[in-house]
Amino acid sequence: MKVSVVMPCLNEEKSVGPCIKAAQIGLKSSGLAGEVIVVDNGSKDNSAKVARSAGAIVISESRRGYGQAYKTGFAASRGKYLVMGDSDGTYDFREIGKLISELKKGQDMVIGSRLLGNIRSGAMPWTHRYIGTPILSWLLARLFGVKVKDSQSGYRAFTRDAYLRLNPKSTGMEFASELLINALRKKLSISEVPIDYYPRVGQSKLSSVRDAWRHIRFMLLYSPNALFIYPSLIMLFLGIPLIITLLPGPIYFNGRVYDVHLYILGSLLTVLGFQTFSLGLYAKTYAYYQGLEGKNKFLTTFYRCFSLERGLLFGFGVALVGIIVGGLIFYDWAQSGFGALSSVRPALLSLVMIIIGTQAIFTSFFISLITLYRDE
Repeated sequence: MKVSVVMPCLNEEKSVGPCIKAAQIGLKSSGLAGEVIVVDNGSKDNSAKVARSAGAIVISESRRGYGQAYKTGFAASRGKYLVMGDSDGTYDFREIGKLISELKKGQDMVIGSRLLGNIRSGAMPWTHRYIGTPILSWLLARLFGVKVKDSQSGYRAFTRDAYLRLNPKSTGMEFASELLINALRKKLSISEVPIDYYPRVGQSKLSSVRDAWRHIRFMLLYSPNALFIYPSLIMLFLGIPLIITLLPGPIYFNGRVYDVHLYILGSLLTVLGFQTFSLGLYAKTYAYYQGLEGKNKFLTTFYRCFSLERGLLFGFGVALVGIIVGGLIFYDWAQSGFGALSSVRPALLSLVMIIIGTQAIFTSFFISLITLYRDE
């Protein structure tokens, strides 16, 4: 068995049969032995019956989801090469040979690119072609370095070994993005070939806003730097200078007075920045010890130097300075007979340091908890 063609199916009785026939033609014309697997994802029509009649292996999967259907289909497949594509008539499975030939040349994954090929009239809404797909492809490139023209094409092929290394977990539409992200992290080779893209048969199951958000959400969750680290560093780089500059008193610049209100903003940004940085550190620690970060030299050096004791020493040191500053403020207040308290800036500094110190203590404990059972 050389090739396994897997198609998810949800109420596609009008199109699933022609898709199967096209796949069979594509396999035969390429001289490839193969199988066509249709994963029925809860169809209420005669899709399963039509698929069996057309010669496909039909597998029922009650758990809904684009990614779930594919994972079930690939688990049941037997081919050396795996091909995925929708059963709604949008992809021409007679072009299977294009994808397989690239795999035979040594590629790990091949994407049938709609944007490099011919998009038939009415096949793709202009919002998808000129807004949705380019934006998602741009995000993949910026966040993960995935540089493909058509990142959202559902017509792909990969070797079985590559798929096993990809080990996708997603159950929804973000499955397509996960395959590309994991391919990059595993340093797999990816190529694109132009394909024809046709108008779908029947009613679309896509929800543009919901499915786009699922992709974006997945990419952010897979990228602790973009979600946590970069925003936290921006907040810290804005907040700390404000605290240092305004601690002695107000600043007069260009005819304006910058006083305690800006100092409060700096304090807020500093606290939020450190807390967000801590969340990013949790996420990166988990990813690092799950093997999702690859060979990250910075993280390797950090975890080699990090210990619970050093983290606690830093946290207690910062908190102690904050407590001492607060104690001095209280002492001055007591000496004045507990009258009006005007030490707003030192009081905010004390508060910020106590919060950051306490956060550092618990961050150190949590990181140590994550790494407790790591392989030495």
